[in-house]
Amino acid sequence: MKESYTVIIPTMYFHKDKLQKLLDIFETCEYVKTVLVINNNKAEKCDFVSSKLRTLGVGVNMYVNASWRLGASLSTTENIILCNDDLELEGDLNELLRNAEDLEHIGMILGPDISCFSTSTSEIEVKEVKEISNGYGVFMIMNKNTFLYTYIPDGLNVWFGDNCLFNQNWTYAFSGFPIKTEHRGTSSRLNLQGVNAKERKIYERAFS
Repeated sequence: MKESYTVIIPTMYFHKDKLQKLLDIFETCEYVKTVLVINNNKAEKCDFVSSKLRTLGVGVNMYVNASWRLGASLSTTENIILCNDDLELEGDLNELLRNAEDLEHIGMILGPDISCFSTSTSEIEVKEVKEISNGYGVFMIMNKNTFLYTYIPDGLNVWFGDNCLFNQNWTYAFSGFPIKTEHRGTSSRLNLQGVNAKERKIYERAFS
């Protein structure tokens, strides 16, 4: 199904060049209809170039989990992609999404296997995973309603939103789609001391 995806990218604009390159990739992807960039930084304004770009937010930091929900709630497509703003996607996105379409992934979360964060360029395959690989939550493909109907506890702003998605849905990992990323490239630049520990407690209480 062509143009069946909305991409949702929360950003503090710390990775402007990488974000524009992502927009360039989504611009030429036949499966992507719209890219929703959620503006979480009132101090930064960037003029990105893309016919598919729509900017949401007023510069107040909503944090990542609320940004995802805003984007999903306003998506006009059946499927969404939750994407970090600091990724370099080096694989064939059309092929990846073509394979995802074949899976009929309602109720499933697809994300990169740990092997994607190497130089592997093997044929793209998808496999069911039992544990979450490092970096798995940076690029997630799913049905919009899968996200909207998944419980994410109040108080989880920055961390563990991806874990909540994984815990409550079928999870599959794709491989053979190289990705470069600066893990926690945004959160490491903010004053979030103590936030991780607080959110971990909320998450563990909800899913223990």
